Amino acid sequence: MEERSEKLIKGVSKEEEKKGQKKEREKKESKIEEGSSHRPMTRSMSGYEIEEKPVIKNEPLNSFEKELCMSVMKQLMKVSESEVFMEPVDPEIWNIPNYFDIIKTPMDLGTVIKKIKKNMYYSIDEFSNDVRLTFTNAMTFNPPGNYVHSYAEKLYKIFENYYRHCIRELNHHLKEENNILQSKKKYSQKPLNRSEIHYLTQKMKNIPLECLNDVCEVLEIQKPIQPISELNIKLKDFPNSSLHHIYSIFKLNDRENQSASTSND
Repeated sequence: MEERSEKLIKGVSKEEEKKGQKKEREKKESKIEEGSSHRPMTRSMSGYEIEEKPVIKNEPLNSFEKELCMSVMKQLMKVSESEVFMEPVDPEIWNIPNYFDIIKTPMDLGTVIKKIKKNMYYSIDEFSNDVRLTFTNAMTFNPPGNYVHSYAEKLYKIFENYYRHCIRELNHHLKEENNILQSKKKYSQKPLNRSEIHYLTQKMKNIPLECLNDVCEVLEIQKPIQPISELNIKLKDFPNSSLHHIYSIFKLNDRENQSASTSND
């Protein structure tokens, strides 16, 4: 009663009081978020406790990434011990009624493969975390010395070896893609110089047959039914990026012919 009277004396209305309470709540929530960790703890018996939270993309893995993941899984399946982990754990069959009391997030290799094929992974990290989870679950539930624990430990190490190779392949692929994009961007802005235009004009008058398919594809024109040496087109009608591409096709062909000629000599 005294507190309420004090607020009335200070001229604090009910509406202002509610606003003040709301601000106080938001302030507390903000402090909680700042103090929270963005690095989730994974359950493990072998020291792999902390992992960075994976960056989630808006799209599933592309065909190259899926192929890399499947290649890792195929290597794991070549190991005879992997058969134990190919299906979800059935507590009744294994006579382990307390399994789900200990293992809160079950996972198995068969499920991982299905998720790859059904485009359910949005990052390589998601895939690797599920594979690791399969083995850390087994090492968590089964004590050291148990054959399932030993199998899981062995496969975990094998997986990490192939996964490192997978990441190297992915990084190399991304680097190549980036170089191509940068090159296209550069060529799309830079026109050919006079000597390059002259070279290209002469080549277009007498196109090597081995280059004809590639040139037609770059220019997005239909390939002639009969083999011809000249395409009746105007170079100025095409973007710089296409002209640079055709130029590189002819130059590569010249180098290959020169190399073949040198080897014959």
